[in-house]
Amino acid sequence: GKVAEAIKHWKQALELNPDIPKTLNNLAWILATHKDDKIRNPVEAMKFLQRYEEIRRSGKPVFFMDGVHPQHNSRPAYGWILKGKEKALLSNTGRKRLNINGALDIDKHELVIRSDDTVNAQSTIKLFKQILRRNKDEDKLYIICDNAGYYRSRLVKDYIIKAIREEEEATPTLVIQKITLNQEKGGTEILLIHSNRFFWPSVLFSLEEKIPRLTISINNATTLGKSLSDPALHGELIKGVRNPSRQKGEQVKIILDLAAGRKYEVKQVFNEMGNVYNLEIGEKKVKQAR
Repeated sequence: GKVAEAIKHWKQALELNPDIPKTLNNLAWILATHKDDKIRNPVEAMKFLQRYEEIRRSGKPVFFMDGVHPQHNSRPAYGWILKGKEKALLSNTGRKRLNINGALDIDKHELVIRSDDTVNAQSTIKLFKQILRRNKDEDKLYIICDNAGYYRSRLVKDYIIKAIREEEEATPTLVIQKITLNQEKGGTEILLIHSNRFFWPSVLFSLEEKIPRLTISINNATTLGKSLSDPALHGELIKGVRNPSRQKGEQVKIILDLAAGRKYEVKQVFNEMGNVYNLEIGEKKVKQAR
C-alpha cells in the first residue's frame, strides 16, 4: 500500500490532536518494523509509542470496538463433487447468524456487548450509549474501531458531536487560571496557559507589523483576574504578555508582544494531564545552502 502517504496523514492528524491512541500505535508499529530502510525509524517510533503508553497510564479508559457475525450453520465453500451429481448439504433450519457488536476495556478486561438483528449505525449508537453509561464518572475515554461502514456513518458522527457538545454544556465554566513562561535551551520559549478543563484557542499571527504579536483568543471562558502574568514576562522572543480581557467576559484574549526582525516557528499542544495549553515559540531555522 501507500505507506509513506499513510504516515503523512497520520502525522497530520496528530498535529490536530496529539492524543489519538490508534494513530500513535499505527505510527509506532510501521516506523519500528517496516522493511524499507527509508521508512523505518526506530527512534521516531519510540516517541509515538511513549506517548501511547502515557495515555494508557493516564487511567482514562481505552476501548477496542469491533463487530462479529458468527452463525451456527453450514457455509458452502468448496468440495470434491463429481460433475453432474447433486450433493446434499446438511444445515440447521431456522437458525440465523448472530450480529454482535462489542468493546473491550484493554486495562480492566471488561466487555460491553450487545446483540441486534443487524449491526448498523443505530445499533452502534446504542453501544456507545452503553459504554458512556458504564463510564459516566469519566471526563474522557478513548474508543478505537476499524474502518467498518457503520462506524464511519454520518449518524454515528453526528451522535458523537452531539454528545461532546452536551458534555461541554454540562461541564463547569472554562476558567483561565494563570499563565507562565518556560525558557528552554536553544532559545525556545513555551507559554503555558493553565485552565480547569480542555480548550483550544484561536491564534492570530501578526508578524509583519512594527511590533509583531500573537493574539490568543479563547471563547466561552473567563479569568481569575485581569493580570494573568506570573510574574511579568520578558523573554528573548516574547517581550511582554498582556491580557485585556474582562474578568466576567465571555472571551479571554492574551496578546504576546514579540521581538522584531525574527522569523518565528510556533507549535501548539494541549497537555490533558494537567489541563495546560502549551504554545511553543522558537526562531525559525534557516537551512544554509551548501
